[in-house]
Amino acid sequence: MPEIEFSVDQAAGRAAEYLESDGLVSLVNGIMILLLGALNIWAPPRSARQLLLCLLGVIAYFYFVGRPNAPIMCWLKARISYPRTGYVALPPFGSSAAMRLSIQSFGRHPHIWVFFAAIFSPLVDTPWFGAVLVILSTAIVWIISKGRFQFAVIFIPGLFLGAILMPFLPLAVDDRTPYFVIVWGGLYALAGIIQLRSYLRRHPVVRA
Repeated sequence: MPEIEFSVDQAAGRAAEYLESDGLVSLVNGIMILLLGALNIWAPPRSARQLLLCLLGVIAYFYFVGRPNAPIMCWLKARISYPRTGYVALPPFGSSAAMRLSIQSFGRHPHIWVFFAAIFSPLVDTPWFGAVLVILSTAIVWIISKGRFQFAVIFIPGLFLGAILMPFLPLAVDDRTPYFVIVWGGLYALAGIIQLRSYLRRHPVVRA
């Protein structure tokens, strides 16, 4: 049984690597995170109704764009990825295989934990509290992973630099997390752009 589970995990890992090889997932989700951070700065939800609308917007974005089998993501891949490297059916949303892929994503992208750590920044009224949280969580991710995850060369220095610079910006307590969300989303989108450019160069469209 352990050998069977190991083989299934390996197959899920290869499927996930193929899914993310074109950089579209990183690029699209990075843009979403950027927009979410900007929205919370320039048009923050000030009522329960606005907050509900914001949450519904995020859910709609995830369903129609952000998830692997989302309609817009499938449309993009049908025009960019599949003509170059072929079509591979993804597990249906909500299935056990899809859940396995989601769980594995936390191991393939350990920088996600830095994002969660930054959310606690507004709990203490000093900008250095958030900076220390981000620096510590980034250092832990770096030590545990030894920098062996995709685009660590972008995320590790980017997160360190963002954490160091943020306390020097004249930000209100409530603005710290949205600005970090923008930094995090920018790094994610940059990684997606670099990966997409590399993918397009390595896999030109085959002309009949």
